[in-house]
Amino acid sequence: MIHQLINALTDDAEPLCPPETRHIARLAARNGTPERDVLDAYRVGHRVLEEALIDAVPDAADTSAALGAVRLGTRRLFDEIEHLSQLVVVEYREEAEAIMRARGPRQLRAVRAVLDGERPASLDFYNVRGDHVALAASGPESERVVRTLVRAVKAPHCVVRPDDELSWIWIAVPRVDVVVAAAEAAAESDCWVGVGEPARGAKGFCDSHAEARMALRVAAYQKRSVVRFSAAAPEAIALADIEASQTLIRRQLGDLAWPTRQAETARKTLGIYLGCGSNARETARRLHVSSRAVAYRLRHASELLPPGTDAGALETALALRLLETLGTADPEEGRDQRP
Repeated sequence: MIHQLINALTDDAEPLCPPETRHIARLAARNGTPERDVLDAYRVGHRVLEEALIDAVPDAADTSAALGAVRLGTRRLFDEIEHLSQLVVVEYREEAEAIMRARGPRQLRAVRAVLDGERPASLDFYNVRGDHVALAASGPESERVVRTLVRAVKAPHCVVRPDDELSWIWIAVPRVDVVVAAAEAAAESDCWVGVGEPARGAKGFCDSHAEARMALRVAAYQKRSVVRFSAAAPEAIALADIEASQTLIRRQLGDLAWPTRQAETARKTLGIYLGCGSNARETARRLHVSSRAVAYRLRHASELLPPGTDAGALETALALRLLETLGTADPEEGRDQRP
């Protein structure tokens, strides 16, 4: 292959497409060698050949002609290595995807058995007893996003695909922030990712997965690229039982849940007020209004609440947050509305 590469440095040579390159790329994929390591090997070879060409110049009879030949040769060498690198990427990824398709059904059955408690909590392709952060991804671009994500985290992982647009992922890391950052960097418009909380052992494998799936429902419902469960737990619970959540909203908020501009303004003010510890001055600062305006809006919010309802109650704060996710029904139009 080295001789082929040297011969390819002439002006009229066709770009290389040696079978050895295809074989090495596919062999690396079968043995689990990272794609980056395979490409790094070609870069090292590029550097060695380039230095050999340069070192040969002083020994040439005509150093000026030799230097010109080296300049031409190094340019062609760069082009050839770039061409080979692209060929390696295509062959490696095709083989990796073929392996995944062949292993996928078996691995999915094994993962489902662990999740359902039908077998001892162990997998021959992933350490169930270690640390986990689970994810769930859906959408037309989910496969590509997941591939980019796991490549960025650089940790042992397990990926199974229950269907063509859904992936379940476990990454063997104890820190969820690393995973969230990688997911956000890999995010695309046609993919939604839910991230569970860090957990350990077989129970954690199942718990983090359940959280990731609930977070994915929130992400898909709100059209958000990445949602972490702990940041959207109330919304996740709401989507698990929409009817019960809407009942809580109506009973707790009453007319404050109506889709009118006045109710919306009162809701927003009350939500910020409760979120900053019932601090009226901080509420005014965040809304860029006067303290008097905040007092008026809070009084209006209390008037819209059902009789006897405490505006500062935990249930009120929860109902306001659920309303942001689910919306409320307009009795006059009979359809869901969002504030």
